[in-house]
Amino acid sequence: MTINVLTFHGFYDPLTGVDSDHDSLSSSTLEKIIKASTKECFSLADPVSMYRSGDAQRSVLLTFDDGLESCYRIALPVLSKYNVSGLFFIIPQKIGMPGFMSQSDIEDLVASGHTIGSHSLNHLDLTSISTSSAKNEIRASKQMLEERFNVIIDSFSFPFGKHNNALVKICYDVGYKYVFTSANGINRSLKVQYIKRNNIYNNIGDTLLLQYLNQPLGFRLSIQARNVGIYIVKKLVGDEVYRSLRDRIMRGG
Repeated sequence: MTINVLTFHGFYDPLTGVDSDHDSLSSSTLEKIIKASTKECFSLADPVSMYRSGDAQRSVLLTFDDGLESCYRIALPVLSKYNVSGLFFIIPQKIGMPGFMSQSDIEDLVASGHTIGSHSLNHLDLTSISTSSAKNEIRASKQMLEERFNVIIDSFSFPFGKHNNALVKICYDVGYKYVFTSANGINRSLKVQYIKRNNIYNNIGDTLLLQYLNQPLGFRLSIQARNVGIYIVKKLVGDEVYRSLRDRIMRGG
């Protein structure tokens, strides 16, 4: 069993100008990823079916963080075109805010056969707040989404990928079955402490995309080394300075 979980954030329309955010992709890039997954003999997993059966032989699962409006407006038509289901992690307190999906957008997602999960109540760094506050972020977001959309919320994705063992345990204690992080890599099973994901950026080329899909050993080692470097830089300069430097590099400036 090989489960490669890909993470997306925002999307932009090339006709209205290229988005400078390195986390935003064009619809054509999403199409390229779907086509490449099929060509490389990956099945594009339906989250619900995969959860129920546990059968995910050489599968790719598409996940979308933050509940951004562009995911509904730009990514959803692409998923519909190729009959692919996605897992959308929603921030309840941001529903209907500028740039985020509305209540009706999310209702349409669910009605179209997509799955929603929680991305916490307010999208805070859960490792930087009290345990009781973090537990409320994790538990209340699940309750709110279930009440508003009449669905069972089984999946949780940590904001910024920030987590520790205590937070993972809280997720399971309050009723989640699947906990997603931003740790890179492939998954051999869903019966793990947390599920690894691979974040896809807007400057990804064909060669790099194939490496992300197939995860050869050399590539995995290079990603691990990169992550260690990122961790050290963040410790030295802080998250905000790191993100600013990263975005400048991505923009070529």
